Amino acid sequence: MPTEVRSISDTWRPWPLTGRRGELEDCLSAVASPDMRAVVISGPAGIGKSRLAVEVLRAVEVSGGRTAHVVGSTAAQSVPLAAVAHLLPEGVSNDDLAALVRAAHSLARSDSDGRLVCAVDDVHLLDPTSVALLDAAVVAGDLFVVATMRSGLTVPGALDALWRSGAVLRVELGELERQSIETLLHRALGGPVGADAASLLWEASRGNALFLRELVVGSIASGALGNVDGAWRLVGDLAVTEGLRALVMGRHDAVDGAERAVLDAIAIAGPVGLDDVLAVSGLPDLDALERPGLVAITPAGRRVEVHLTHPLHGELLRDAMTTSRARELRRAGMARVSAHGARRRGDVLLLAAWSLDADGTADPVVLTRAAHLARQAHDFAGVERLARAALGVQRDPDLVQLLAEACYQSGAFVEAEAELAALDLDACTTRQRLLATITRVTNLFWGLRQPGAAFAAGDAALAMVDGDDVAELRAQQASLVGFSGRIDDALALAEVSGDATARARTAAAIARAPVLAMRGETGAALAVAEQGFAEHLALDPMLAIAHPGTHVVATVLALAEAGRLVEARDLAQVGYDEALTQRIPIAEIWFTLLLGRVALTEGRPATAQRWFRDSVVRCRSVGHRLPERLGSAGVALSAAYLGTPDPAYAEADADHDVWFALFGGDVARARAWTLFAIGRPVEARAVLTEAARTMEAFANVQQAATVLHDLARLGDDAVVEELDEVASRSDSALVHASSRHARGRAARDAAMLDSVAEQFTEMGAQLFAGEAWAAAADAARRDGNGRLVTAYQRRVAELQDTLEGARTPALVVADATEPITPREREIALLAADGVASKEIAERLFLSVRTVNNHLQKVYTKLGVT
Repeated sequence: MPTEVRSISDTWRPWPLTGRRGELEDCLSAVASPDMRAVVISGPAGIGKSRLAVEVLRAVEVSGGRTAHVVGSTAAQSVPLAAVAHLLPEGVSNDDLAALVRAAHSLARSDSDGRLVCAVDDVHLLDPTSVALLDAAVVAGDLFVVATMRSGLTVPGALDALWRSGAVLRVELGELERQSIETLLHRALGGPVGADAASLLWEASRGNALFLRELVVGSIASGALGNVDGAWRLVGDLAVTEGLRALVMGRHDAVDGAERAVLDAIAIAGPVGLDDVLAVSGLPDLDALERPGLVAITPAGRRVEVHLTHPLHGELLRDAMTTSRARELRRAGMARVSAHGARRRGDVLLLAAWSLDADGTADPVVLTRAAHLARQAHDFAGVERLARAALGVQRDPDLVQLLAEACYQSGAFVEAEAELAALDLDACTTRQRLLATITRVTNLFWGLRQPGAAFAAGDAALAMVDGDDVAELRAQQASLVGFSGRIDDALALAEVSGDATARARTAAAIARAPVLAMRGETGAALAVAEQGFAEHLALDPMLAIAHPGTHVVATVLALAEAGRLVEARDLAQVGYDEALTQRIPIAEIWFTLLLGRVALTEGRPATAQRWFRDSVVRCRSVGHRLPERLGSAGVALSAAYLGTPDPAYAEADADHDVWFALFGGDVARARAWTLFAIGRPVEARAVLTEAARTMEAFANVQQAATVLHDLARLGDDAVVEELDEVASRSDSALVHASSRHARGRAARDAAMLDSVAEQFTEMGAQLFAGEAWAAAADAARRDGNGRLVTAYQRRVAELQDTLEGARTPALVVADATEPITPREREIALLAADGVASKEIAERLFLSVRTVNNHLQKVYTKLGVT
């Protein structure tokens, strides 16, 4: 478990410097150079200028140097020497120029070697006398200054001239990158941060470390950010501290009149056209906002837009408005957009949203159009709001279908069913009936977990549609059949003719790609997913059909099953990031599951466990039980790999119910590895053997191969022929390598194991590679080849750092001169866990004498007396 922040005060401690390693090294190189006199660190407020300067001082102190710290401020700017008074000898007057010059040299000089390094925060706010004093010491070479200042300001005094001569290093700090923000959060909070929380904090802070810290502090205080299941997650809206509010609004409070009107209008309306801004305010007003970085002007298609430079600014400006002011601005925005003819695609959405915000109602025609546009953009929260408002005025089957689909996407499965069940299908057009049925069947199967009802509803609808609609509905049914494990039936249902509609072809691709991948036809799956994605993007409208990202999910699945793990991981990350941006919980869930599966295959169980836990939390937040069970299995399997099994999972339901047939092998593997890790190997092998039979009966080649490979990894050499036969039905390089791995283990063939380990390494499957080299070392020892034993052991050791603490039995390399047999290894592992000989005998169905005999052989081989 991560270290939890026990109180808000904990987050006020200095956060670790993150993402600034290069800048810090540049600054320290300048300090060490006799030719350099100063460093000037510039950037916007809160970007981390002072933090970097402090780190420079700390590094100087660690190396034995002398340091000082000066802070400029508006309050002290009018008082001569106020900022540097603590550095001067007593009795020095600012009226005595000669004494000041002597003081400038004396404050920097010392009997020790090296210059005094002085950090000067907000150097532009120093009073002129202090600037002159520091300038004298810097020019003389007695003092090295590390100054900070806002971007766009002029460096004061001699620093400017020195900079022109090349004796001053200028360091411009930009926003921290997203990965750096995630790392900083992890280090500051003492544990992993959920990807969704990290993403939202990144978007809200935009890489500004001060903003980030204030958001974290405020969100912990409000309870919106907390430690859930071992990771920091958002369970509410981000909260802003009063300190951050004061910091941001302090810059806005200095703006009034036409300038403030521009800021308020953009805060309500979002980016506003430059011509519209200039119509209500002059160029000088706009220039006064752009110069300090409050707004930015950028091209957007055929027009130029003015927008706020930071998303927090808009939120805080809206919070500060009175209700009447906000309504006035929304109405002004509506008038402006209407005057332009509302020609842009998003204009209808703006008009509908502003009208609801301003008056609580809107034209139902506009609301309906806006709801459809929101659906095209996959903005299901917007769909729900707009459809509800329109249904309050008129009942329409299209709106009911839109609302139900939005409810499904947000996890409101019961409400979605209530809306659709109440719909009179006889009063609907054929098209409306089809779309409503597809939405209802999807909700029944995935959301409410009622597969029987889902298939019944689909079959009933098939009798009410004809023509192209039949092909589309059959293709939709095929997806459910495939996930129920009937792979061949699914492929038959999803067959569509070349002249079928684009929607039917797209629905067929959604059904076919994942089952082709699991059938072992990964190449065909990739081709189908690619074609389906292209056709899906061209659909208009995209009603009652899965998100285009579904094809990306299928592509990631096929890549992973084929053994193209790096490609699978990279694409899954892209898909996940897009799902976060579009706020689509269902897509986020599936991409987290895939990222976990890929990480586990790569041999990164700690990373996999974080992704699986993330998926479980997301599933629970929307009540999505199917992927939750898959996520829970992933958590358990990762834990077993790490040597920290959850004994409770050993008793988990082993049945392959209708929702888990396509990935039933993963659920069985989690239970089996847990059983093995807690010392019940016979039961573990029985679970895997049964799962292999089930997966083969479903024609699920990939899951059958994975389960059989697990049996081989756990010492069962009898599966080699069966695994070879299954592998012959797959085009996956990963499956073929797994088959060779099992054959090499059984034959104790060091050369084959070495070769397959190289194959696994090229794929990125480092855990399998390590296990293969460990087996190769045992085989080489049996052959008496000590040189190869050492070489293979070294390869295993080299991989250990990448395996995140994985502790599978096959990774163990014996040091004995005579190799340990699989049975001896199994008994030795149980004995090492403190299991008595009698209990070992009961678990393995052996006699106590046999167990003790095996243990004696192990002791002899290992040299244990």
